Amino acid sequence: MDLIESIKPRQKLFVMDLVNEAGIDVSDWANSKGGEKRARSNPKYCYAWAFSNSEVIVLNIWHRSLTEESGVVLLRSNLRETSKNSSTKGIWKNRADKFDKLVRIAYQQGQSVRVIINEGYRRDGNLKTEKASKVSLRLLDSMPWSVTFYNDTSGEFILTRGIHRPRLVDQFDINFETDHPPEKYSSTSDVFYRNPEVRRIVLQRANGKCEFCGTDGFKTSSGALFLETHHIIPLSQNGPDTIYNVAAICPNHHREAHYGDGADLIRETLTKLLSKYYNH
Repeated sequence: MDLIESIKPRQKLFVMDLVNEAGIDVSDWANSKGGEKRARSNPKYCYAWAFSNSEVIVLNIWHRSLTEESGVVLLRSNLRETSKNSSTKGIWKNRADKFDKLVRIAYQQGQSVRVIINEGYRRDGNLKTEKASKVSLRLLDSMPWSVTFYNDTSGEFILTRGIHRPRLVDQFDINFETDHPPEKYSSTSDVFYRNPEVRRIVLQRANGKCEFCGTDGFKTSSGALFLETHHIIPLSQNGPDTIYNVAAICPNHHREAHYGDGADLIRETLTKLLSKYYNH
């Protein structure tokens, strides 16, 4: 049995029960005309493509859309295209937009997701004459998945079965990457505290690529991907130490951001990027 066939669902369970199994509260499903008895068929939820709370993201995908590459199961898709091309624009657009939003969040935050795998008849959204999609088998995959690629401009993404995240480090982690002890020196300059949680989130958001130029960070001797975390408005100018003001960029552009002729362009570009990410 090949890998894709091995994860094909063999039974049909209710979406509500699978979402609940994944760790999302489903008590609101009973708030419909049918009450608790018909909660599982609440149309507000049971046809949705994606679900989330502050800790868990659950995505509905089709088994027939999966591919296998180098022994890894992947879903390559673009829900923005689905949203644009759908014949039932209002319903499909809302579902696709939410799916796309949660995929983007998972990618930026390095968050794993849970996947409900569906098998059955899938309608082509462009064909108005086709009958509605119908699921014949449905199951929550026991293995978490990762968003290993996301194009913020186009919405194209790759969802990969399993946890696939490289170790990410910045200039403040580098002492842990070498066998040589750091040199001791005296300094009379001010030293600003940098929140390691902010650095961690920013590095995960960048996912190994410079947020200014898009090039990959270099690989250290341990195999970790290296970028430098940079305060767009410097701490010395009262810039906040938050994810809204910190970017992960390559060492070359980090130096240029501080000392180069292109510093204003780098600041403007990164400011726009983070504003788009967080609507901030």
